[in-house]
Amino acid sequence: MIVKGHEIGSGMPLICVPVVERYRNACLTRVNNLVAGGCEMIEWRADYYEGSPNPDKIKEVLDGLPKMNDTIFLFTFRTLSQGGRLSVKRELVDSIIMNAAQSESVDMVDIETFETDDAPDMVRRVHGMGKRVIASQHDFMKTPDSEEMYDMLIRMMMTGADIVKLAVTPENADDALKVLHVTTRFHEKYPKVPVVGISMGRSGLITRITGELFGSAITFASEGLSSAPGQIPAKNMKVILNAVHKLMEE
Repeated sequence: MIVKGHEIGSGMPLICVPVVERYRNACLTRVNNLVAGGCEMIEWRADYYEGSPNPDKIKEVLDGLPKMNDTIFLFTFRTLSQGGRLSVKRELVDSIIMNAAQSESVDMVDIETFETDDAPDMVRRVHGMGKRVIASQHDFMKTPDSEEMYDMLIRMMMTGADIVKLAVTPENADDALKVLHVTTRFHEKYPKVPVVGISMGRSGLITRITGELFGSAITFASEGLSSAPGQIPAKNMKVILNAVHKLMEE
């Protein structure tokens, strides 16, 4: 899958930098700096923004974004149960996502598959606006067993989403290995559906840097504040991914 000239799903994973600033001007400054620095992909975590969950306040930020010719812009409103900052009624969350999908600046939106009443319908409506969808599931308590994680990826794919993402919490390195195994298994079975497999925290660090080997299409790296445990600074991530890529080409 190619978006804005970036191939997602093969080769080096894209580096996505979350923006988690609280204030509008800080959000816009951060995005401007990332775009100017050649960032491949930006995720705006709108649940961190002080104006959320007011759709009009969110629109003010989206309307102020710079032109992003080469940078993919992902809109995410993460709910409390999925590791977000706010407890918001599902109807309002869905409305916020659909409103964001109408913005010219937004290329992708994140849909929390198992928190949404009718995820396939939302995916269809977002596609109707010409935007891509990442179907996601986050578990900040544990790492489910391998079959359950694989089933989650399948169910997310069945919504019609363009990319499927699973992020879980490990107790130890073995849990991280489970995520790598499930990610590889899905990637080999469905190579045309980009998958993102993340084991959060220090124990899961390996899942963030070995995407090219195990099939994970996007890795999330920090620029200042991070949005999840275990995110590596973006400048360091770039060096690591380039090194892995060169070794794989030898």
